[in-house]
Amino acid sequence: MLTFAEEILLLVLDEGQGDLGSLPPDSLNLALAGAVLMDLALQKRIETDLERLMLVDPTPLGDDILDPTLAEIAGESQWRDTRYWLDRTAGRGDRIRSDALGRLIERGILRSEAHGLLSLAPSVSRSRRYPTADGQQIEEARLRIMRVLFSDDIPDPRDIAMIALAGACGVFRTILSAEERAQVQDRIDLLTKLDLIGRTMSQAIEGREAPAAAAAAPGPQKEIPVAPGLPLLGNGLAMSRGLSAFLVRQYRDLGPVFRIRAPGRRFVCLAGPEAANFLASHGKRVFRSLEPMANFHNAMDASRSIVTMDGVDHVTTRRA
Repeated sequence: MLTFAEEILLLVLDEGQGDLGSLPPDSLNLALAGAVLMDLALQKRIETDLERLMLVDPTPLGDDILDPTLAEIAGESQWRDTRYWLDRTAGRGDRIRSDALGRLIERGILRSEAHGLLSLAPSVSRSRRYPTADGQQIEEARLRIMRVLFSDDIPDPRDIAMIALAGACGVFRTILSAEERAQVQDRIDLLTKLDLIGRTMSQAIEGREAPAAAAAAPGPQKEIPVAPGLPLLGNGLAMSRGLSAFLVRQYRDLGPVFRIRAPGRRFVCLAGPEAANFLASHGKRVFRSLEPMANFHNAMDASRSIVTMDGVDHVTTRRA
């Protein structure tokens, strides 16, 4: 069997964009932390409720995703509640994610493409099933969970637990439309109540996130600064005298995000090392080629073109 952490990553995978979807990093780390605790509970290493998380058996499982948290729980001198261990384990979220992705790639379930893009292996993408360590094959996570949510089928206990965890961490907000969520919300609530571990994790996560959500109320929007220019011409004349030097000056004066103007055109510029870091971390999720290159695409009378492709489609076509 895959661990809950591995299945959570498969559940949130955005095959079109080649990444782990739009779930915020803190929420994903929290989901992975809950997944680790759920696996430890199902392996009878811990027992948990909202008041306490109790060690049952400190014997390591030989699993580099689960054993570090088990060792921390075993080494703790006083009782702690589930929220405490969620927070502590979420602090290792990057490592858990990296280890789980490594396993999925090693087992041939995921492929790591250029630029860090992820895709399901072709055999998994076609069959919607993936192999497990014991040589068996199980149905792909998202297909399994969607069938449970949109039918009256009796689900497997593991699927109930994963639905409870995914619901608490906001996963369904990223993989279902608002209409679809409204359609299945009663089903999610019902299934969450059926599983003790899932219900405990769900309540602990919701209790943990409530204060943070209140503190994160958005402040007033900051205006993007505009490069000073001439009436009508805007910055056109200055840019014609040397575009690179002009942009460097604006970056130094206005910071990494600023607006520039040319006759009949308006641009938002991202500049400097901040822009490079943002592009490396989030570029494949927030930038697209289709709209800027649409006129070229249409002029070529093309049904598809590599310059208007994004994500995995772009990488695979370029490689071919």
